[in-house]
Parts: sequence; structure tokens; C-alpha cells
Amino acid sequence: MAKLVKQSSGWILSLSSSEAQSLGLKEREFDLHKAKDGLLVLVEKPVDPIVEKNRLMDERIFSLLEKKRLSDRVEGNFESLLSKEELFRLKELLKLGQVELFKLSPQYKKAVYQIPELVEPKPVPKFPPQQTKQVVVPRNAEELELDELVVSLEKRGFAIAKGEFLAKRLSELLSDSIRAGEVVGIRSFDGNFYIATTEFLESGSHKFSKYFSKQKTSTLQELSQKTSIPLDGGRVLCELLKEDGALIEKRKDLIQWID
Repeated sequence: MAKLVKQSSGWILSLSSSEAQSLGLKEREFDLHKAKDGLLVLVEKPVDPIVEKNRLMDERIFSLLEKKRLSDRVEGNFESLLSKEELFRLKELLKLGQVELFKLSPQYKKAVYQIPELVEPKPVPKFPPQQTKQVVVPRNAEELELDELVVSLEKRGFAIAKGEFLAKRLSELLSDSIRAGEVVGIRSFDGNFYIATTEFLESGSHKFSKYFSKQKTSTLQELSQKTSIPLDGGRVLCELLKEDGALIEKRKDLIQWID
């Protein structure tokens, strides 16, 4: 049943989704006329075909930006998902500021397409289900530690696997998420496996870049304090960003940002 509702900005004619669908109505403007007492006529305004075409292209482009993984939205990859007309529309949206190109760090060669100020539903890594503790078959310390690493990655966004066994097992458990670009990891010279979600890496890179814009070197402890990133999370970020060439470690725990 349609309802006429009074609001501060005016009157709203409200229909349920099922009613609008059954009538074949789409989101557009209408003229409302009174034919006689008790009879109102809703007249659909003609739609500019160019405006409608752009609207449909915008819907598809924004949908891709919201749903695709970070790796799919990288400059050079994202364009392959669009038609020639959509590519032209993407350039117009960039000029209008409705889409932007963003770099995690100045060291990255390619930027990522995103919707400005959009709080994206970040890809949820496919974490393996935690194994239920069995009373009959007690679990060893390494298996329990492996569970703790998975929980840390899920809740904090990062984890450090110490030792060959844990590094191998964690990389195996998260292989699908790593291949999908939802999780990144690196095995360092110290024998540890440093791993983080893409969301944590992106957020941490922002904070590091902002901090190092005022100075070029910092101890890891000071860097963690100033950016409000846990010390072990800062270590994970340093190892990943070293691999990308964004920073170097001049000596243990002394970090230098690279312009």
C-alpha cells in the first residue's frame, strides 16, 4: 500500500519494494497530477538516454570498486574489467572526483582505484576454522600456538610465526587467502614468517608514510608509539614494506624511510 508521508523537507510518496517491482517502476522522477477527487495520476518523466546510460555504467563501475579485491582494482588490472564506453566513463568519474587513484606508498609503481572516503567492506580472509579442542586426544603446544596465530591474524590483522614448522603450517592454512591477495606474508632472514591482512598493511602504510613525512629515520619502538601500532605489528609492517622497497633497516630496529 502506497503512503504519503510528511517530512521536514516535504512530502514523500512511499511504496514497498514489491509494489514498485510489480508496477515496473524504477528510480527516476515522476509528475503527480490530480485527475479528480480521490484519483491521482503518477506520470513518469521522460529520461534522457545519455543520463540513463551513464547511470547504468556508474552503477556497474561503483559495484566493481566495492566488491573486487585490491589486486583487481590495481591500475592496469581494473581497466580490463570494463568496456570501452565504461573506460571513458571511468576517466570522467576521475575528473569529477567520484573515483580516485590511491597509492599505499610512494614506492608502489601502480595505484589502486577506489571510491573517495568509502569505508569499504574489506575482503574477509578465508581463515581456516579453529579446531575444536579434544579431551581424548590432547593437542601439542605447536598446534595450540598455530591456533593463536590464526586468531591474532583474524582479530589484530597480523601474526608472526616463529620457527619452520609454524611458518610452513600457517602458510599452508592460508594459501587460498594469500593467492587471492587478501593476506600477504614474507619469510624473513631471521627465520620468522611475517603475515598481515591487506587491510592492516594498507592502514599501517598510511600511518608510516604520514609519520616519515616529517623525519626520515626512527627506531621501531618510537615508530610504533607515534603511530599507535603494536610493536610486533610494527615489525610485521617493516618486514613487508622492506620487501616492497619502501624502507630499509639501517641496523636492528632503526628504520629509514625511502623517498
